[in-house]
Amino acid sequence: MVRTGEQYLAGLRDSRNVVYDGRLIEDVTTEPGFRRTAKAVAQFYDFQNDPNLQDLMTYETEDGDRAGMAFIEPRSIEDLRRRGDAMAAWAEVTCGLMGRSPDYMNSVMMAIGAKEEAWGYLDKQIGVNARQSYLDARRNDSCITHTIVPMFGDKSVPAEERDTTLREVDIGSEGPILTGAKGVGTLAVFSDLNVLFGAFGLPEDGDPAQAISAVHPVAADGLFWVCRDTFDGEKSEFDAPLSSRGLDEMDTVAIYENAEFKKSNFFVYRDVANANALMMHMKFFDTIGQHILVRYIAKTRFMLGLAHLLAESSQVNQFFNVQERLGEFATWLEALEALYTAAIEGAFRDPDNGLFYPNRKAVMSAIRLFAEWNRQMISHFISIGASGLVSVPQEKTLDMFSENIGKYFSGAGGQDSKERVSLFRMAWDLAGSSWGGRNELYERFFTGDSQRAIANTYLRMDKSEAVDIIRRMLLPGENGHPFPLPEKFGGPALPPLVEDTEECLD
Repeated sequence: MVRTGEQYLAGLRDSRNVVYDGRLIEDVTTEPGFRRTAKAVAQFYDFQNDPNLQDLMTYETEDGDRAGMAFIEPRSIEDLRRRGDAMAAWAEVTCGLMGRSPDYMNSVMMAIGAKEEAWGYLDKQIGVNARQSYLDARRNDSCITHTIVPMFGDKSVPAEERDTTLREVDIGSEGPILTGAKGVGTLAVFSDLNVLFGAFGLPEDGDPAQAISAVHPVAADGLFWVCRDTFDGEKSEFDAPLSSRGLDEMDTVAIYENAEFKKSNFFVYRDVANANALMMHMKFFDTIGQHILVRYIAKTRFMLGLAHLLAESSQVNQFFNVQERLGEFATWLEALEALYTAAIEGAFRDPDNGLFYPNRKAVMSAIRLFAEWNRQMISHFISIGASGLVSVPQEKTLDMFSENIGKYFSGAGGQDSKERVSLFRMAWDLAGSSWGGRNELYERFFTGDSQRAIANTYLRMDKSEAVDIIRRMLLPGENGHPFPLPEKFGGPALPPLVEDTEECLD
């Protein structure tokens, strides 16, 4: 079943415990500060229901029904291309600013369901649970969030030793009872299901009560979704051109207070080995990397267009230093497009299930680089817009003025004052508003500390081939030739290296 927007909204009107500003929200579809995000997600479902977009956004399953393209199990590179085209279409609609649209986690549900044998190596039923959770989510066209981060607190204490860490505390009549907290549930209050990723990286003798992962309803007794401040101030689309469009996906902390779930919800249950192999089994980043990359491309293209028009409105794009900044936008966009091509055309086939996954090196390179590129783009907006970013009135103020006064806000070349002000308000919404600040934080820590991730790229990399180049070039040439040949082309064998003792930072 492919749901409509109205069917999606109806599904949000349930018994979920959404805590905001000291109270429980009764209905996120009508609550100020929340309702526009609900409508934005609903538009995704209407978009994939458009008859003209059916073949782009959906596919026919083995059951003979249709499902959202993000749920597809890619059995060829062409299937990856199809999935990417669907993701790119919605990313274009939202300018790459909706990081957790339903197609993001739907592909992860596919990855979970595709590893039935891995989850069920000790207990086949656990693997069956994983497969069934995927099929149910696909058939119901579910909107899904995930919680993966242990609660911060005293970081000098390992997460598994903190009393806030989520764990099974008892068994009830229905199944396991969980207590603890998890973050960061982005889009959770607008989702149907949560993929709860329990502890991983546990010692071999770690607590099995923490080695649990499940797909469960967002609306559950004993489960509370604690919200941060909303960044949708209910302003007009002119005054807040981006944050007014339902792009505040809301971040939450999931607090489990003796929350009981069915055993069939779990795809890892009291299994330390499988908990520690969680990311590897799912090929988590390989899978979501496709969504991430197409969104990065759409967002960077949007930011390039906005930066260009912002500079053009005051003709500062005539200056070389501004042209250099705009050139960096263009370079970042082209680099991301190239990485996406590498990710898909360099995809690999998993021999265990026959599915194709995007090239991990291309995906991870994009993720690590974009965290810094996005920060630089925001900085460029501030440099290009300068004081103009804080010198723009509201729409009603412009309407109040006569043409004689309104001219003071016009742009170069006779640009209408409203058009120029709207550009600067959009740039401010992105670079200076509370919503924009959250957006920048989201990109910076999207997969954790980007500096640590980059350092670990170095530490984990097999550097032997690069080192051998240097060792070879320290040798003298032979037979009158200046370049000593590599061993594979008939050159001398290099002596073995001493074992590398580097350790990863995490």
